[in-house]
Amino acid sequence: MRRITTVNGYIAVAPKASRDQLRLMRKTIRSVLPHAVEKLDIDLASFHFEFGGGIVWYGAWTKHVSLYPGEKAVKKFKKQLAGIDHNKGTIRWKHGAKLPVGLIKKMVLYRVEQALIDEDPDPP
Repeated sequence: MRRITTVNGYIAVAPKASRDQLRLMRKTIRSVLPHAVEKLDIDLASFHFEFGGGIVWYGAWTKHVSLYPGEKAVKKFKKQLAGIDHNKGTIRWKHGAKLPVGLIKKMVLYRVEQALIDEDPDPP
């Protein structure tokens, strides 16, 4: 079996029920990070600063998709995450669940802000 080396490849082999959510998550993140580097990192799709630091990771699992904005971001947006499965630095949605696009954008922008002011930007 060939090793997956691109985000397109990752999405292509993800559980079929998760692919639309992954594409939407990717599009949403890209909309606020147009110049970020997209790559696979720790076997997850991710966006990184051009100088290398990770911003946010996302992935698909058997029964859900996950966003990994880091523990500080999850704490900051805890009220908005009420009713959404989350803990520490991870947020999960069951396959087919509607993704809160606006909230995802806010969390990603918070991660960028956090990384610019914090030497340890709380990777997942």
